[in-house]
Amino acid sequence: MSQAPFWQYPVLVPSNLRLPSFGYLSRSQFCQQLAHSAQIGRYDLGRNLHLDPGLMARYGSEIPRIAEALACSPRDERYRRVKVATIDKATHEVHLEWLLAQRLGRSRISFTQFELLRRALGVQPLLVDMMGPAVEVIWPDSLEAALVALNQLEQRVNLTPAADLSSLPPPADSQWSRASGF
Repeated sequence: MSQAPFWQYPVLVPSNLRLPSFGYLSRSQFCQQLAHSAQIGRYDLGRNLHLDPGLMARYGSEIPRIAEALACSPRDERYRRVKVATIDKATHEVHLEWLLAQRLGRSRISFTQFELLRRALGVQPLLVDMMGPAVEVIWPDSLEAALVALNQLEQRVNLTPAADLSSLPPPADSQWSRASGF
């Protein structure tokens, strides 16, 4: 069985997801469950979750803040500090959130372009699957630090939205790479 390329990223999920007897689980209900009982792991090809104790230790204390931010409106500052994109499950197209879209000059990019950007910035994303047609992409570490790394990257090369980032090394001297462990 083939797996979508974005499932290589770690996933943040509620450990005991309780679905309503009818209808859908709202975003706020999902985030409330996430805040109270979350796990971080990776899916295998059979869609079985394998927990990652290292990421749980690293981000465990941040999960309530992340869940609260995801439950907010996209116009809320807390939401914009955490969520960076949405990946369409069917097309694998990445829809960037406003702040990152403004910096890159486009709101949609391919998954391959997103992966190149992620590697260039040295960012470890987490996925949040709310059981809809897309998965949420968050950067648990500061989005602002990633934008600083993007500024440093732009200073080294004239970056345009269509630029090929595959040949660019991550900004090793940046505060972001030291903080994220990459």
